[in-house]
Formats: sequence, C-alpha cells, structure tokens
Amino acid sequence: MDSPFPTLPIRKSGDGDILEYSIYPVYPNGNLKNVLDYTLDLMSTLTMNYIWNLDTFTIGLDIPSGRLHGEMHLGEESGVSLDEWLVTYVLWKASKRFPNVFLRSSLKMCRADNSIQDSEGEYLLIETALHIPDWLKPETAESRVWIHDGQLKVIPLEEFTAHDPPPLPLEDALKHVRSAIRSEGTTAALFSDPKINAAIQEKIKDIPKEVQDQGHLARVLIPRLLAQVIHSDPQLISGAIQLFYAKTKQLKTIREFKYFVPEDFVPVNVQFSRPLFALIKSQRFNPPPAFPVFNMSAAEREMYSLGIKLTCAFEMLAISSSSRSQQVIDLWNAEKARKQNDAVIKEWTENLEEPSSEEWMILSAEDVQKIRAEDKNEEDQIREMIENMKKFMEGESGFEGIDDEYVSSIHLSDLRFGDFDSDDEDDLEEGEELPEDFDEEEFDEELL
Repeated sequence: MDSPFPTLPIRKSGDGDILEYSIYPVYPNGNLKNVLDYTLDLMSTLTMNYIWNLDTFTIGLDIPSGRLHGEMHLGEESGVSLDEWLVTYVLWKASKRFPNVFLRSSLKMCRADNSIQDSEGEYLLIETALHIPDWLKPETAESRVWIHDGQLKVIPLEEFTAHDPPPLPLEDALKHVRSAIRSEGTTAALFSDPKINAAIQEKIKDIPKEVQDQGHLARVLIPRLLAQVIHSDPQLISGAIQLFYAKTKQLKTIREFKYFVPEDFVPVNVQFSRPLFALIKSQRFNPPPAFPVFNMSAAEREMYSLGIKLTCAFEMLAISSSSRSQQVIDLWNAEKARKQNDAVIKEWTENLEEPSSEEWMILSAEDVQKIRAEDKNEEDQIREMIENMKKFMEGESGFEGIDDEYVSSIHLSDLRFGDFDSDDEDDLEEGEELPEDFDEEEFDEELL
C-alpha cells in the first residue's frame, strides 16, 4: 500500500492558519546572507514537485528588524497538510547549520472576518505536550519558545517573574536569548529537555520522504487552455481548489465561462497534493449546463468529473478579486497565444508518468462499521473517521487498506462534506439559473 498521508478535512469556520517564521542573528547586524541562501536552497531541493496547500514558502531580509522573515497562509484545513512541518524541518536544519542564529516559528489563526488570533501560536509545544514543564502554559509561552542549534529552547518563567506573567515582550525575549547564547548560560538561562527535542525530531525526521509520498498525480479531462495554464504553473491549483472548496455552496453553476470555456478537451495528468486531491474529489458539485454530455466509460467519467471541477475552480479564481486572479489571467493570455497541439501535450513530463493509485483513500469496512455502530449522527461519524485517520498517519491507529473480503469498504471521496453547511436552503439546484442581480464581487475571496 502507498505510504499514507492525511486525507479529508474537518470543515471549520475560519480561513485557515498563517505560519510566521523569523531568523535572528545572535550578534546584531550579523550577516544573514549565507543563512538565507542555505534555507532557500534546501527548501527548493525538497519541494521541486511539491504542491503547497495554499501559499508557497518565502523568506527574505527584513531590514528594519535585522532578521530574515516570512509568513504564509496555510489555507483551509491546514491541519492535514504537511506545510508547517516541512517549514519546521528546514528551519531546524538551518539552526543546526548556523549556531550564530536563533529562530522562531508560530501559528496565527485567521478567522473568517480576517481577524488574527494567536491562540495556537506555539504549535511546537503541542507536539511535545507530554514533556513540557507544568509552568509552560499557553498564557505564559508567548515569545518564550525558540529554536537554536537544532534544539527547542525555552526562556524559563523565573527569568522574569515568579508568577504567570502577561505575554513576554518580543524585545525582552530577544535580549535574553542573545545573552544566553553568547554567555553559554552563565548570565542568562534557556530551558531545554532531551525528550522535547526527541519528540520534534521524531516528527520531522522523515519529512523528505513524506514530501515525496504526499503527491497525487491524477488523470483529468479539461479544456486545452486550462491544461496549458496548469502545466505552466502547477502551484496555481492550490488557490483554485481552496476557492472552489470555500465557494461551491454559494455558487454551484456559472452562467458563462469567460476564460476556460468547456470545449476542446484534452486528457492530461495533473499534480495534486493528497489533501488538495481529497478536497476536490469529495466536494459535492452539480456540473453547470455548459459542460457537454459525452458517451464515456466509467474511467473516462471519473476523469471528466474531476476535470469539470477543476475547470470551474480555475474560472472562479480567474474572475475573483484574489491576488492570484491576475496570475491566472496573465498565463491564460500567454497560453492562448501559443496553443499546444496534442503531440506536444502528450510529451509533457507529467503525462509520461503513471497516475497515482487512490488506494490511500480507502477505509476498511471494519472501521466504518465500528463507527456507525455508535449512536452518532452522520457528521460526527465522519469527523471521527477523519480524526482516526489522522492518528493512523501518526502510527496510533489500526486502519488498513482495502481487502477483498471487505465488501462494504468505503472510499473517502464518497463522504460528501458539502452536505454539512448550514446554508443548504440557499443552494442552487441542478440547472437552476443564477439571480439576475448576481455580482461577481461575491467571489471576493478573503482567504486568498
């Protein structure tokens, strides 16, 4: 069976998390160029064919603060993505390579109203919860958790006050960490524990392999122009799927296609991440009437069904007010001027590979029946399936792949998460026209 990877998400009310990370020199005004080059080179090597959940990793010099800094939106359902731990792996390696820097990485929760909350900030502590000291609590941890020389190091509580303090100011934290590193603990202390560091290293040690395993190459039938756009910039698929996932319930049909007209279809392979593939594969969606009906085999229908969703996703992204909209339009204009024939498309690198198996999306009947036997509604049942699936990815559950005797095993794409929204009464039925006062500004995608 393929190496497992988190699959389906649990729908949340927010727009996902923002990962923020910074690299500081131990000695102010220290040269960070080598650190920057190493970090970017390592990330580039690891992610050559990697599809990020939403934003790509970026980091650059922040001159006013004298640090390297970056942040990235992780997108909806980021908990099943590898992104934050991939970034952690690279930062951890950089800290080990350059002991004259220290790093910080934290999460901000982005709400649907665009407000930012720091309640999930110290995500590294969550992974090491079994080993952290009692005094290290969410209300005392802010600005205290750092990475230095390949270790997680914490500013002790007693260094500032004997009781639970308000959040530690960043400037005070920077002074303390610098003093502790320079003096090797003689004038200022940093708390570190072998079990804490072992827990994090266990979490990130297989990241290079997991990056390779998380990809999913799927065969789809899509308009030629869309195939060329995706081939030119495969990462655009993240923004398109995230928007499609967030907005499908508000708009199930599109009156007309301005950019990706449903015609001139070509079969191509498209690279997804497993979480993104699960998002779009499982989303319930009534095809717009603009898509023609073909006489197809079952396999061809699967390709076409996924292709319809992708086409609508990219059309939605192109006409949105997202920053990614202009990227799509620019590529659309460029590719329209150089239409590729079938022979050229057939020789694209991705089209020379075999599509991935969907075996990883199978839950056994034994596990399905166990959950259904409990007195829970459908949503709770499926949420528990996904939570158990997450545990399985961490080696804590007994889920197995499909077996011939499991005649009732279930494919995760059959779990229709679109059913769980509270606005079902507002959904458009298949073939129903949009209201005449529809405004494309409804596509304003705060998430993106």
